[in-house]
Amino acid sequence: MQYKLSLTNEEMVAMIDKLTATKNNLNGKATDFSKADELLEEYNNRDNNQRYHNATAPSQLAYDNAINELKKLQSTTQVTQATVDNAIANVIEAKNQLDGKVLSTEEQNKFDAIKSFKEDIAYYQEAIKYLPDAYRTAAEGLL
Repeated sequence: MQYKLSLTNEEMVAMIDKLTATKNNLNGKATDFSKADELLEEYNNRDNNQRYHNATAPSQLAYDNAINELKKLQSTTQVTQATVDNAIANVIEAKNQLDGKVLSTEEQNKFDAIKSFKEDIAYYQEAIKYLPDAYRTAAEGLL
C-alpha cells in the first residue's frame, strides 16, 4: 500500500477490503515448538547416543548445524510454523543421516580405544611440526 494524500471513495473501500482480507488470513495461532523442544532435549543427551557418538565428524557436524538453526528460531520473535516445521524436518533428516553404529559394550570399548589412539597420533603428528629439526626426525621415527 502506498500513501496518497487524497483517495477516492472507491480506492478507500478497496484498501479496506484488502486489509480485511489480509486480517482474515491470519490464523492467530502461536507457533508450536513442542516437537522442536523434544529434538533439542534429545540433542542435549547426544553423548549417550551411540549413533551420534560413533558417527563421523562430517555427519555429526551436519546434525549440529541443523540443531543450531533450530535453536536460532526459538529466539526469533516472529517465525512462521512453516519455517519451524522446515527446520524440524532438517534436524530429523540430519539425525537419520548419522552414520554411527550401535555397538555391543565390548565393541564400543574397542571403538573408543581405537578412536582415542587415532586422536592421540594426530595430535602428536601436529605437535612434531613445531619441534626443532634435530628432534623432529627422532620423534617421527616413534610415530
